Amino acid sequence: VKTMVIGGVVSGDVRTFPAVVDAIQKADISFRVSGKIQNIFVKEGDEVIKGQLLAELDPTDFNIRLKDRQASYDTAKANFDRATELVDKGAISRVEHDNIRAQYFTARANLEKAEQDLLYTKLKANFNGYIAKRHVENFEEILASQTIFSLQDVSALKVIIDIPENLMLILKKTPEAKRALSAS
Repeated sequence: VKTMVIGGVVSGDVRTFPAVVDAIQKADISFRVSGKIQNIFVKEGDEVIKGQLLAELDPTDFNIRLKDRQASYDTAKANFDRATELVDKGAISRVEHDNIRAQYFTARANLEKAEQDLLYTKLKANFNGYIAKRHVENFEEILASQTIFSLQDVSALKVIIDIPENLMLILKKTPEAKRALSAS
């Protein structure tokens, strides 16, 4: 931690207070799906830009699930198209057509979810910043929403100073303190 004394020659009473410097924007980043980490592309302290690929999960299971959902969707769509022609001719009932249509829409939703889950195997930076901490190692099995990285944007910082309440009450009465408090 770098420290710096600000100000010139000090006269009179000097008081020191504990303080914490923190990033204004920070986030714990995680995958939205569970799986096995295949690659980690950054390490602690690396600067990253928004949208940069940070890590990825093994996509094998997600690709298999996507192919299964695609096959189910293709079958459901073909059944729905046939049922639409047959209901117009009166060969099947409206109830049967509605059931086939429901299966089609369910298959389409499952396909879209499988496509989205495959996209979620890639973890990208939410904003420009630095990797403050890496919480996992390569080839680890992780759960959805498990923290993988802590990302911080240090372009703007906040300083939190712990000043005792009794001193704040005294300081609020001085003109210098009023200026300092109104500036924050």
